[in-house]
Amino acid sequence: MHSYRLYNKTDFDKILNIFIKFQKGAKIKSMYGNLIQKTPMMVNSYSRYKLECLISESDAIYVGTVDDDIWGVVFFKDEILTLCFKDPDFVFNKVVKTLFLSAIDDYKQKTGKKVFALLGEREKMKKYINFMLKTFDISEKGVDNMGRTIIEFL
Repeated sequence: MHSYRLYNKTDFDKILNIFIKFQKGAKIKSMYGNLIQKTPMMVNSYSRYKLECLISESDAIYVGTVDDDIWGVVFFKDEILTLCFKDPDFVFNKVVKTLFLSAIDDYKQKTGKKVFALLGEREKMKKYINFMLKTFDISEKGVDNMGRTIIEFL
């Protein structure tokens, strides 16, 4: 059964593995440049550090599961969805979309805040933004001073 729940500390290793696989595929500029031509141990160590920072800086973390097996994660800080990722082997479908949006709605209801995301530069950026616009009820708000595309989840 598909569901979402709040993050538990015991989820860390599973999320770390998904985070590393996701980063290799998405190639988000702010992270991927630090991982090029690194040994697997360096990639693991750097990714562990970045994930620990994300977790400690987050106000809320939602974990997507199917039969208690984690497939994705969403991080929030204040009104910003700071990062979301899923296992690249897990197919994005209507159920995944619904759970993702349910986690956002749950966070909005609990905090009373709007939710924005800052989309950092990545490989195939235009294709990614078009996917976001077609898939989700969002509004593109512009670009911040660091070149990230600002979107609001409506």
